[in-house]
Amino acid sequence: MTDVTAFGAVGDGVTKDTQAVQRAIDCGGVIAFPPGTYLCGTLYLRDDIALELAPGAVLLASPDQADYNTDDFAPDNHVYEMECVTGAHFIIARNCHNVTIRGGGRIDGNRAAIYDLPAAQVCSYETISWRPGQMIFFQHSSNITIADVELTNSPYWNCFLYNCTDVQIRGLRIKNPMHTPNGDGLDLDACRRVTVSDCIIETGDDCIALRACGDFGADQPVCENICITNCILTTVCNAVRLGVGAGVIRNVSMDNCTIIGSRTGICFVTKYFAGASLQIEDCMFSQLRIEAERPFSFHSNAWGRKLGPVTRKIENILLCNIRGTVCAGCLIDAYAPGNIRNLTFDNVVLTLQPQTGYSEYRDADYDFTENTDLIPRAAWLIRNAADIHFRACDVLHMAAQPDISEKVCCGSTVSDGNLSVKDDACTR
Repeated sequence: MTDVTAFGAVGDGVTKDTQAVQRAIDCGGVIAFPPGTYLCGTLYLRDDIALELAPGAVLLASPDQADYNTDDFAPDNHVYEMECVTGAHFIIARNCHNVTIRGGGRIDGNRAAIYDLPAAQVCSYETISWRPGQMIFFQHSSNITIADVELTNSPYWNCFLYNCTDVQIRGLRIKNPMHTPNGDGLDLDACRRVTVSDCIIETGDDCIALRACGDFGADQPVCENICITNCILTTVCNAVRLGVGAGVIRNVSMDNCTIIGSRTGICFVTKYFAGASLQIEDCMFSQLRIEAERPFSFHSNAWGRKLGPVTRKIENILLCNIRGTVCAGCLIDAYAPGNIRNLTFDNVVLTLQPQTGYSEYRDADYDFTENTDLIPRAAWLIRNAADIHFRACDVLHMAAQPDISEKVCCGSTVSDGNLSVKDDACTR
C-alpha cells in the first residue's frame, strides 16, 4: 500500500496535490489517502489500482480550468455544449482494467467554487461561464469496483461509466443540491454486467440513468444485464431513466428499492433526441416503494410528437409487487400503434393524492412530454400501445374526483386480470 503523503501530497485543502497524487497512482497498487483534503485537478487512473480513501479523506476538485484535461484529450471524448459543459473530468479511467475506488472518504466536485446555483432553484445555465463535465469518468474499461465512498457537489454528472464491463457499484452516498443543472447521480451508458446495490442517491437530475449512446466511441452501443437492488433514490427528475441514444437497453432488473420525493419513479423513453431512437426490452422491476408525483412514464418521444416517428420499441416490461403514493397517473404514450407493447403490471397498488400545481388533462390529442404537468383523468393513460396487462392492481383515491376512471385507452389493446378502483378513501 502506497501513502500519497510519501509522494509529497500535503492534504491541507489549499496546496494543489495533483502531481503528487498522480505520481502515487502511476506506481500502481493500493493508494492510501489518510484523513485530509487533497486539492487536485484531473487524475488519470491506471490498470491494477485501488484508491483507498480513509474516513476523513477528501479528494477535492480544483476550481481552476487550467488544472483539467483538455476537451480533446481523447478522440472519443464528447462535449455537450448545449448544457454549458466542457469535456473536462476530475477522475478518469480510460482503457483500464481492474480499477477500484473504495473506503469511507469523499470525492467532492467543488461546485460552489466553480459556479453559483441559480437563484430561482430551477435548472438554469445563467450562472455558468465554465464547468467541467462528468466528475468521475470511466470509459472502455473493465473489472471496476466503486464502493463505500461519498460523491458530492459535482458541477455536472457525478459518476459516468461508458462502454464498461464487469462493474460493481455498492454503498455509494451521492448527494447534489436538487437544483444543480444536469446533476445526475449515476449514468451507465453502453455498459454490460453491472450491479448497483445499497446506494443512497439524492440529486438534481436522474438518480440512475441507463443509456445506449454512440457519442463516446461504441460502434453498437448495448446496455445490458444491469441489476439494481437495495437503493434509496430521491430527485426532482427521474429516479430511474431508461433511454438516451440509438442502441439497445435490455435485461435490466431492479428490486427492493425505495423512491422518495421524486417527479417520476421510472421513466422509459425511446427517442430523446431528434433522429435517434433506441430499443428497450426485457426488463423487470419488483418490490418497489414509490413516493413520487408520477410512478411510471413510458414515451416514444421524450419531448412530444414533434420529434417525429420512432423505429424502435419499448416492449416486454414487467412491473410487479409495487406500492406507490402519487399525485398523477401513469403515462403510456406511444407515437404510433405498437411502439410500446407487452407491458405487465402485476400487484401494483397506487394511492392517488391530489396536489396543487397540476392541471387536469382533458384533450385526447394532448402532446405529452416526460415532464408534463398535466394529470390524466385516470390512474393509467394509455395511447397507441398494445398488449398492456393488469393483474391484481388497485387504485385508491384519497379525495373525491367525479367521473374519474381507472384507465383512458386511446388506440390501445388492454387486458384486465383484476383492476379495482376505490374513490374518496379519506372520508372513511
